[in-house]
Order: sequence, then structure tokens, then C-alpha cells
Amino acid sequence: MTMNGFRAAALLISTSAAVMLGGCAAPANDPSGSSTTSAETNGAPVTAGADGAMGAPGATGPAGPMGASGADGAAGATGARGPVGTPGPTGAHGAAGLTSLVSVTNLPSGDEHCPGGGVQIDSGVDDNSDGTLEPGEIDATTYDCTAVKRKRTVFVTSQMFDGDLGGIAGADAKCMAAAAGQPALAGKTFRAWVSTSSASPASSFTSDGSFVTVGGDLIAETFNNLREGTLMTKITSETGASVSSRVWSGTDENGYNVSDSDCAGWTSADGSDNGAGSSTDTIQWYWASYNTQSCDQQAALYCFEQ
Repeated sequence: MTMNGFRAAALLISTSAAVMLGGCAAPANDPSGSSTTSAETNGAPVTAGADGAMGAPGATGPAGPMGASGADGAAGATGARGPVGTPGPTGAHGAAGLTSLVSVTNLPSGDEHCPGGGVQIDSGVDDNSDGTLEPGEIDATTYDCTAVKRKRTVFVTSQMFDGDLGGIAGADAKCMAAAAGQPALAGKTFRAWVSTSSASPASSFTSDGSFVTVGGDLIAETFNNLREGTLMTKITSETGASVSSRVWSGTDENGYNVSDSDCAGWTSADGSDNGAGSSTDTIQWYWASYNTQSCDQQAALYCFEQ
């Protein structure tokens, strides 16, 4: 049914109701400008028609504006550590550096830095790479004045002499001459173990430290052991050789002069004078003197480092 049909039906119903009420109703006005009377519907009932088909969808409207950005999300978890890379190649060796050296020198009693004895320690860089710390290479010097137990070398001369030694001074010179020929002994001070009525080892020798052979074997722990005890090993020559020979001393077991047994103060080679002595094969307490011989005989000398 069209829209005009609906309107005609409504007017017919209205007109019929007016006739039934016995009045004359005015014709209804169609909004479109036409009018319908009951005669046009013949008085029949009006029924609404079915809905018409839905029209086609309209065109899509334009897109609206973009909304505001949302808040940033939380940071994700840290990823796993990657594998260790392959080691790089070994670098080239650096240039060789200079060597540091230390030199230790024993200081005797009476030294200006260590009155009671000690050691001087010099250190520096070996600038010329010759393995020796020279005076110009010393960067620092320190002193250790703690008591040091030195090892003093003792030897018996390979050369033999008669009783005219030139006095104690001449005997000392013979010890120094024997030491000068040996690199390990050269530069050290040695004195002969001989006595006269005016001087003796007990009164004039440096007495600290222990006493060893040229090879380093222990002869006596102390000066008192040397004077009063048995030697721990026999005394060897300046070359380190074991020798058997007579030895001049004129000195008793305590380190003092044996009266009238020193070849006239070690100035006589006369057969009528005598000198006390011993043998290198003797190490008992009388190692320094156990008999005498005439001054024209030959004997060696014991020499002690000072």
C-alpha cells in the first residue's frame, strides 16, 4: 500500500464514523492537497500494507581525526648475554727494558755509617747493560747496621819462608802478595798469624764473624773458638788446595806470643834462633803452635782476612 492509500483509508474510517453518528463530516484534507470521500473506498475496511524494502546504505562518511597517542608500555626484560668472541691475536713483544741491580758491601766496625759494623746497600739501573752497578748508576744507598756475622777467609801460603819474614809487617805483606794472585781474594786485607813480644793476633786482629776456607768450609764459628778450640776443618792454601807443610806462628793457643820463639821478632834466619809453629795437618787446640824449629828452616804462613 502506498502512502496515499494509507491516507485514503484513514479518511474513509473517519467519514464512516461521522455517518454512523448521524452527522455530516467534512472531508479530511490530504497533506498532499487532495481529498478522499467514503464513496472512493466504497465503505470497505482498510488494511496496512507490508513494509517496503530497505533502501541501499549511504556512502561512508569521511574519517574522523586521529586520537591522542597512548602511554609508553613498560620496558621489556634484558636479553641473554651473547657468546664470548674469539680472542684476538697476541701482540708483539715489547722492547727489552733495563735491568735493576743491587750491590751489598760489608762494613767493618768503626765505619762512619755503622760504628758497630753492618752492610751498605746500593741500588740502581744498569744503564750500559754490563751487569755491574757502577758508581754513576747508583740511584739509592741505604745502610743496615744490624750486627752482621761475616765470613772471614783463612788460608795457608803455598810459598815457604825462612824465619826472616821482615817482622810482622813483612809477614803481612807476604799474605797480601799470595792473595793478590787469586781473583776471589784480591782486594781483601789479610794479616799473618804471627806474634812478637809487642803484638799478637789476640790483641790486634779483627775478631768478629766466623772463619772459612777459600772453598767456604767452616773452620771456626767465632774468634774465641779459633783461639781455644779444635778447628772444624784443616786450613787450605790460597788456591783452595789441601797442603801438608810446616807453618810459622810464634803464637800460643790463646793468640798471644810464645816467649823467645819468634826468630828475633821474625827478623832472623839464623840456625841458632828458634821459632814456634805447627803443621797444616794439625786441627786440635794446639793447631797454631806445638813445637819449634830453627829459623833457617822453611815454613808457610797462616793468613787471616781482616
